[in-house]
Amino acid sequence: MEKKLFIWIGAVIFGGLLLQTFLQLEAKYQMEAALFILFTAAVYFSLLLFKKKKFSLYLGLTCTLGIVSLLLIFFGPLFLPVH
Repeated sequence: MEKKLFIWIGAVIFGGLLLQTFLQLEAKYQMEAALFILFTAAVYFSLLLFKKKKFSLYLGLTCTLGIVSLLLIFFGPLFLPVH
């Protein structure tokens, strides 16, 4: 039951994000945004599959994702080109 609920929640969230991308963004940014949303959806659903089957892998990947996200908050601006 819980797994199906999270699958539906993810489908609604990422489907809505894709729809919003094509309705609101300019044409030159749509492909980039769509690829990012599809990548994050793949990460979400793979973590959802790992949660039940291999909890230690799920926990490790979630921690790694969190640490990388925190590092990018502080060091991400160093890698962005300045206009």
